[in-house]
Amino acid sequence: SGEASWNHMWLIRHMPSEGARMSDDLFPGLLYHYTDLTGLTRIIQSRKLWATHIRCLNDESEFRYGRQLLGSNVESIRAEFQNTYAAKIVFDSAAALAAAPTSLDIFVTSLCEDGDNLGQWRGYGGFAIGFRRESLAAISEMQDYSLIRVIYDVDEQAAHVGNALKELVPIIKAWATDSSNAPPALEQLLLIGSGLTIVM
Repeated sequence: SGEASWNHMWLIRHMPSEGARMSDDLFPGLLYHYTDLTGLTRIIQSRKLWATHIRCLNDESEFRYGRQLLGSNVESIRAEFQNTYAAKIVFDSAAALAAAPTSLDIFVTSLCEDGDNLGQWRGYGGFAIGFRRESLAAISEMQDYSLIRVIYDVDEQAAHVGNALKELVPIIKAWATDSSNAPPALEQLLLIGSGLTIVM
């Protein structure tokens, strides 16, 4: 069904800047974190859900995939814009980010909409801890984390990245037009980089 197309996975992700917020009431009420007995014990004893640096995950390919997706969309979307100052800043920054060997520090915790998922049982152990999504989102936001739905549909991924690139151009243009209300140039580049990293 259409609801199942969410592909079940969510992330709690920490970025050194403002992130996306999910607050749609149609999203599931419970999100599950799968873990083994050791993980369950540590979570209960510490009353904390720890996030892992993205480069220390079991599978780093999702991070590399995000960069590849960004890189493959930069030039095709650049062609839709005239070679203005704002477009050049956005697309040159995006291309540099896609090709960069390092990234901003990103820490993630994975959750699932399905509390009885065979693949998750096999991969992560025999316990699924349910968290109220609204409470988790509120706590995450208080600590500068973001609750973000993971997108697996390829067309939706490309549209998401494309929309982000297109939305950045008028923002940079506005800053260039009214420098009194614009952040410093270096901060603008950092904001572009962190914003696109969130999208990836």
